[in-house]
Amino acid sequence: MNTFIVLLQSTIPSLLVLAVAVYFFHASNEQFLKRWKDTVPLLKDDRTERLLKSFIEREEKLQLLSIKKENQRITLPLRLQAYERFVLLLERITLSRLLLRVAEPALTAQQLQHSLILNIRNEFEHNLSQQIYISETSWEWIKKTVEESIQLINTSASTIPADSSASVLISLLMEMENSGQAPQTHKVISHLHAEAQFLLA
Repeated sequence: MNTFIVLLQSTIPSLLVLAVAVYFFHASNEQFLKRWKDTVPLLKDDRTERLLKSFIEREEKLQLLSIKKENQRITLPLRLQAYERFVLLLERITLSRLLLRVAEPALTAQQLQHSLILNIRNEFEHNLSQQIYISETSWEWIKKTVEESIQLINTSASTIPADSSASVLISLLMEMENSGQAPQTHKVISHLHAEAQFLLA
């Protein structure tokens, strides 16, 4: 939660600056046009007024584009970092890697089950605040992968006695992964890579 607050503190000011700039650019350009319309007789001609208005609007767009570019320069590293962190999350909860980190021969199947699920949830919650920097589609895919991983572990564990050796559950989970029944984390990772590349284009 603290990470989420820190991220908000770093992004909200830049968004506020953008909103204020848009408001003031628009307001100042309207005032400029009104002042000149009152003082310059030529502006009573509709054609001249349209030309001047078109020029002001073009300048306003250029100024806004400049602000957006600056805003992107600040937020792009944060967004790329979020993609990196989610790729790492998915790599770490892939069954084979997760088992290498968590599995211990002395554990029972039930203990291993709890340990695996706790590990996945901790990894997920640690990166929860990063969702504000990625697309909604990517976030939904990540959530689905996490849920499917937990469900697979629970389903596999329910087919064997709770006091079985952890090695029985390990074999079962590895068999699931090797047969393609485990969550397809590599597909989600590929999608995240493609989105990150689009940001850099």
